[in-house]
Amino acid sequence: MRPWFVAGLACLSLTACSLPSPDKDADALAQRFVGEIASGADLSKDADVDPQLTGPQWVAQRASLQAMFPQPKPDSVKSTGWSINTKAGEGTRAELRYSYVYGKQTPVAATVVLRKPEGKTKWIATGLQAHRDAGPVALGEPPAPDSSN
Repeated sequence: MRPWFVAGLACLSLTACSLPSPDKDADALAQRFVGEIASGADLSKDADVDPQLTGPQWVAQRASLQAMFPQPKPDSVKSTGWSINTKAGEGTRAELRYSYVYGKQTPVAATVVLRKPEGKTKWIATGLQAHRDAGPVALGEPPAPDSSN
């Protein structure tokens, strides 16, 4: 029996299990990006964020996303899913999904979209979609239509 299969079964048997990330660098960037949005940080100072997301056309979406993430930091962050796809000539696209839990409030479901251009070694944050009680708010590149939060 394969070790990952055993680990998967063990994970399914636990109620508070968080899925492991397929790529530690992608996971670290995704969580840092959400933290920057939540805190209202200046995204233009982060070389790992698509410069298009720092433009004035995204001011309202950044503010709406920031309002979804209460301060201080969440009580817990759980990975709820991911997908990584590589396409010749385009590079790799990743979607990492998380649940941010703040006490007894409704958790925030977030999907971070990352890209790694072909031939490059670093991920770039290209989008974030989050929702809580109301519909989703998106910044930049949206998740694929068949992905779920």
